[in-house]
Amino acid sequence: MGKSTQRDIEMMKVALEEAGITMNCSVRTFRDALQAEFPEYAIVLERGIQRCYKFLLDTNARTGKLQKDIGEDRILIDEIIRYFTDAE
Repeated sequence: MGKSTQRDIEMMKVALEEAGITMNCSVRTFRDALQAEFPEYAIVLERGIQRCYKFLLDTNARTGKLQKDIGEDRILIDEIIRYFTDAE
């Protein structure tokens, strides 16, 4: 596992929630659970993850869709979902 970014962590949170693998929880709870599970890695700070989460759930003014549902964001979220659901 390389260095994660706030965007990586938030995309994973959104994907796991959409796939029904995790329950909706706060960014802090999700981040703290990751850190507890993987203490050998420095998980990025909560504040940056929250900014990314807000961005992903904002409505795109041009399309009227949630940001997470358009373009590269949707592609990446779907790839994460496939990774975790194919592993089951």
